[in-house]
Amino acid sequence: MTNTNNTSTEHNADLHTIIAALRYWQRSGMADPCYRSEAMNELATNGGEIMESLNDEGIDDLVERLNCGDLELVATNYAG
Repeated sequence: MTNTNNTSTEHNADLHTIIAALRYWQRSGMADPCYRSEAMNELATNGGEIMESLNDEGIDDLVERLNCGDLELVATNYAG
């Protein structure tokens, strides 16, 4: 039998760590590309695949969608 409480707790920890990281990114001024290192800009744009990364308003919207459950996080196996 699967312990759904543990899975829920792990999901919540993942979710709130992501939200905390988004807020840290935002407060550090990283929503503005001119304040980022080249490496951070590469991450924010997936190596230039995305032309414009999220600004402060976009981060606020993303955090709201995460908090309200309007955006579902999907776990994948990553061997990075």
